[in-house]
Amino acid sequence: MRRSILLAGTTALALALSACGGNGGDDPTTPAADPTTPEAAETTEAPEEAETPEVEETEEAGEEETTEEAGPVSTEGTIVIWTDETRQAGVEQAAEAFTADSGIPVEVVLKNFGDIRSDFAAQVPTGQGPDITVGAHDWIGEFTTNGIVSPIELGESAGDLDQSAVDAFTWDGQVYGVPYAVENLALIRNADLAPDAAPATFDELLAAAEDIDAEYPFLIQMGEEGDPYTMYPFQTSFGAPVFASDADGNYTAELGLGGDAGHGFATWLQEQGAAGVLDTAITYDIVVDQFSNGNVPYIVGGPWMIDSFADMNVAVDPIPSAGGEPAVAFKGVQGFYLSAQSLNALTATDFLTNYL
Repeated sequence: MRRSILLAGTTALALALSACGGNGGDDPTTPAADPTTPEAAETTEAPEEAETPEVEETEEAGEEETTEEAGPVSTEGTIVIWTDETRQAGVEQAAEAFTADSGIPVEVVLKNFGDIRSDFAAQVPTGQGPDITVGAHDWIGEFTTNGIVSPIELGESAGDLDQSAVDAFTWDGQVYGVPYAVENLALIRNADLAPDAAPATFDELLAAAEDIDAEYPFLIQMGEEGDPYTMYPFQTSFGAPVFASDADGNYTAELGLGGDAGHGFATWLQEQGAAGVLDTAITYDIVVDQFSNGNVPYIVGGPWMIDSFADMNVAVDPIPSAGGEPAVAFKGVQGFYLSAQSLNALTATDFLTNYL
């Protein structure tokens, strides 16, 4: 068995950002959100539905085929898997290894990630669609409610996976997805402008930036309506999470963003806005553009930004605390679901748990 080809080959940076503690959703500026404490809160936004053209079936057994923007049907004896361009190479490598070991062909179908959720939800109830699809953890509510995904027995592979990532794909005590990547926000640093690791507090960060020859000391996307997702690490650093937790770390119904802690965060926001550190004119695109052009040493962002910085000397640090407590970000988990209509459930599960 060749476990974790995707995990080792395509997610090192995402996991590095996760480790900082300081997104994917369909839109890179608003990735799937899951607090870094155990249970996940479901989000409901879905991409627009897209038509899925027909594709001819694989002609040669045992040979892995890649087709673009297509949706062949799960066929007994051949595993069909939907993936996007980001995961394509890793999925193809896993498919080749699985076919070499088992003799069972795997058809890899390349799709736009923004189309996968709606296409899967539309096709599976009619008996169409793949055996396996890539997807985000926050699709689980819709998929399980509509009965279009099956529980997955992780078996021995469970010990190789981050438990919080498994929790994100767990619904009513059953696991419905095999996680492969954990994404969350971190402090991204231009290591040419700021060669030293970022300070532990936000005030110290701004002080360090004063000695750097750059147009901006620090940037974070806000927009005219604000950006609660991106600002959340600073909110938690004041001890004001959305929901309070019990002694075991599980969420309760008690709101945690009010009281003195919430007021402290609100006061800090007002002060930073008045000082010009936080600005509603700053959008995601401005943050990426200014960092790419070397005009700012520090930004808050996630792995969905990194392709824009491929030619830069970049480092990743924990998000500094503004309120005295650790800055804890929301977390997004990417993984693979098993179709409830799969004609190859056993072999598809083997592929999922032992090769991806």
